[in-house]
Amino acid sequence: MDLYPIAIMYYLYKPEVLTWPKISDKTSLKLENLNTANKLISGEAHDALVDVEITLELSASLYKTSRNVGLFEHLF
Repeated sequence: MDLYPIAIMYYLYKPEVLTWPKISDKTSLKLENLNTANKLISGEAHDALVDVEITLELSASLYKTSRNVGLFEHLF
């Protein structure tokens, strides 16, 4: 599943659940920047296995931090 649209929904409706990185004064939703800002996984970006691990950790983080809000369940 593509996590990008889900990340956008959290950014728009529940921005407090993550640190949203700024690049040149613009919010970046790139996986590598979200990983760095939120210290999800250590490893080299664009390595396939590391990207998978970051995606899994990001989805788990979004789910854990907003379980009682219901946004994650609503998106599915």
